[in-house]
Amino acid sequence: SGFFISVPYYFNLAPNYDDTLTTRLFEKRGVQLTNDFRYLGKRYSGNLDLEYLPNDRIYLPSDGSTSTDRMALFFRHNQSLSPLWSAATDIQWVSDASYFIDLGRGTESNRTHQPRSLSLDYGGSTWRFSARAFTYQTLDTTIALADQPYQRLPQLVLKADSPSGPNRPHSALESEWVNFY
Repeated sequence: SGFFISVPYYFNLAPNYDDTLTTRLFEKRGVQLTNDFRYLGKRYSGNLDLEYLPNDRIYLPSDGSTSTDRMALFFRHNQSLSPLWSAATDIQWVSDASYFIDLGRGTESNRTHQPRSLSLDYGGSTWRFSARAFTYQTLDTTIALADQPYQRLPQLVLKADSPSGPNRPHSALESEWVNFY
């Protein structure tokens, strides 16, 4: 990528959310814009990161497309729905297989899969329940289908743990149903 310089600008939009807009100038690739939006509430928190590099001057698409635009999206959100119920999501996506190799930072350059998950959880004093979905974006197209991680669509977990006192039998239940794809 050659020499590069990053110029961030921080926006303190409110006490519970902010935004950092960064312009990254790559000597050989062009100008990339990154945006990091963070938010925090009493019952929720999360961040949305977007990255966009239009017309990468040295990128050659390996998938047969003609677009040299490079993009990434990272979205994480946690939500308390009630004292017993919560939900979360983690969505990660990049435009091409060599995104992290060309533009990544640190250990990100060796990523082969981008995780995506959605979960709904219940946590009572005795019963606990989770409904989840896990998928992946496979970046390395040379990885055989049999060697890729299983997607779990859906995964249902039910646990129960009865309260017990000293010198009493303890009973518990752990169950799981998963559709591995």
